[in-house]
Amino acid sequence: MLPFGQGQVISPMINSRVDIIGRGYSGYNTRMCRQILPDLYPDRASVALCRMFIIFLGANDASNAEQHVPVNEYKENLKTMELGIPKDHIMLISLPPLDEARWGSRHIAEGTPLDRELKNCPFYAAACEEVAVNEGLPYVNLFKAMFAQNVRHLLTAR
Repeated sequence: MLPFGQGQVISPMINSRVDIIGRGYSGYNTRMCRQILPDLYPDRASVALCRMFIIFLGANDASNAEQHVPVNEYKENLKTMELGIPKDHIMLISLPPLDEARWGSRHIAEGTPLDRELKNCPFYAAACEEVAVNEGLPYVNLFKAMFAQNVRHLLTAR
């Protein structure tokens, strides 16, 4: 998890060109978002007003906790969410890597079991990339990019 909101970083750069409307739901996974997406954009007219949908999910799906969604269901959920959205208006972004040492230290201090593990992240990042490639969508494999650059200093636990 990044210690700042991605929207807050890019917003000043594009402020006079676009309006950014965040629809982030803390704790949600693809199963939950798949269910609420029709309520957010109930008709084709509301979809047409949006120039870019960015689906940035996977961290909760990859957890070991009650938010967990198996990889195959995660892929199906991503495919379902992108249906009805023009392909030139959608982008997928994979989950970032997890700083397991920091995340785990929090759980040790609280006496709770570790609910996330770094070893799960590459499977979900690859699944996101696979869906994007198969569906002809632009994507960012954030896990791969950050892991390759060893950007551990950007990762933080809550």
